[in-house]
Amino acid sequence: MLQNQFFILLQVALGKAESYDAPPSEEEWSGLYRIAVEQSLVGVLYDAMLRLPDDQRPQKPLMRKWFADTNAIERKYVQLTQLTLSVVRRFESDGYRVCLLKGIGNSLHYPNPKLRQCGDVDVWLDASPAECIRYAHRYRPGTKALYHNVEMPVNSQLGVDIHYRPSHLYTPQGNSRLQCFFNQWKEEQFRHFVPLAEGENVAIPTVGFNLVYLICHFNQHLFNEGIGFRQLLDYYYMMLHANDEERRLAKETVDATGLGKLTRALMFIMKEVFRIDNQYLIDDPDEQTGRFLLQEILASGNFGQFTEELQKKRNKVERNWQRLRHNFHLMPVFPADAICEPLFRVYQWVWRQWMKRY
Repeated sequence: MLQNQFFILLQVALGKAESYDAPPSEEEWSGLYRIAVEQSLVGVLYDAMLRLPDDQRPQKPLMRKWFADTNAIERKYVQLTQLTLSVVRRFESDGYRVCLLKGIGNSLHYPNPKLRQCGDVDVWLDASPAECIRYAHRYRPGTKALYHNVEMPVNSQLGVDIHYRPSHLYTPQGNSRLQCFFNQWKEEQFRHFVPLAEGENVAIPTVGFNLVYLICHFNQHLFNEGIGFRQLLDYYYMMLHANDEERRLAKETVDATGLGKLTRALMFIMKEVFRIDNQYLIDDPDEQTGRFLLQEILASGNFGQFTEELQKKRNKVERNWQRLRHNFHLMPVFPADAICEPLFRVYQWVWRQWMKRY
């Protein structure tokens, strides 16, 4: 019941519904607020709540709390925009071309960008892995490097992930084709400038690129931290802004890289929960896989339950065993990735040892 009420509130935010048939009780509103926090949708759902008839809104104490949280999100968005601009200009002054990934770049497709909760900054630098790692270690020696990015905390307020590859896949053939796709479209991304603040332009990925890139991000987090509704909402707005040619190319690419099944499951969620019109779909919805994926998302929250379980494990053996158990759970639906994910972790470990020379 609470999940259905959450879906309706989300649909109100998207203009797909106007009100509840039966308004939630105060206890249910408390549950809806908790879900909003878990899914990083506090601001978006507060805006939806204001659209409801007066007699369907929660009582004033919760309204005031939700209002205060939304104000804080808007203030943080403004601060993060300025911090992000300073980070981008710093990289540019050091001679790198920069493209913002996810986060604030995605928020620009929202009707009210300030309501999207943003976290750390992800940047794609036009540089080799070795060069990016050397650059990060110049400012933060020993910071962790992965196959696709290296962490570089700027200060206590902001963490930056420097990407030399926008993302990756676990299957060897799929990942090889994906990296070819990124290379083919790279130049267009670094030249796609949009206004981020008054008089300040930054490069962000095109909508067509994001239609593929964000699904790669979903696939990565499905086997690690979990997918949240904030990421799904990003994709919803990306689909609304795509044209027919971008949808066609996205379908070709996800099929070629082995992401077709995940994409069709995502299309079901977009139809079932987000009520998106058929004209915006990339592929035909897959109900069976879509319902499985929806339950996984609801269970994990926004980087939630699975990540918490991993953090509780005392050592690497326990954490890796927990990951294997998670893979076994996903194997009947996504067998290729479930088999290849642990193998990729071994490959990434070897790659990291090799890259430590930088």
